[in-house]
Amino acid sequence: MKKLFLFGLILIATNAFSQKIENVPLNSDQQKQVKNINKEFQKQIDKIVENDKMDYNEKKSQVAKLKTDRDTQLKGMLLPEQLGTVEKDDGINWEKENKKIDKLESARLKAEMEAKIAVVQKDIDALDKPKQDLQKQIDDLKSKQKEIEKQQDALKDKQKEIKAQYKQ
Repeated sequence: MKKLFLFGLILIATNAFSQKIENVPLNSDQQKQVKNINKEFQKQIDKIVENDKMDYNEKKSQVAKLKTDRDTQLKGMLLPEQLGTVEKDDGINWEKENKKIDKLESARLKAEMEAKIAVVQKDIDALDKPKQDLQKQIDDLKSKQKEIEKQQDALKDKQKEIKAQYKQ
């Protein structure tokens, strides 16, 4: 599930600008800068993904901020003619893509909750068995008690019968 979450955050982090820059001819200095910017960006993404104290929305927000910062850095190193090529409309609906990612996260959370519920249900079932065993023992004891009471009544009747025979 963590990989699915990571994939979702990477989709959020990837946009047309960062993809299109790969199609722009860059000089060696620019290539090094892009490599360094992306390497640092990936380190920061990894830290966000591994941070268990942040919820999905906080992580999503942090990734979006990192993406904006990275795009600003990438734009700053491009020449004006390179920047014009990259900034053309790509036709990708990022709002729709983000909704897909939200659905993936919802599915992940649902699966996680179902797994936790299954564990709790297993614990409940484990506790229920001894309870059933105790109830069976109680029922057996009540049955034996009734049997003993019947035997006592039969003995009392027998005693009365014997006493009646001796009185005659």
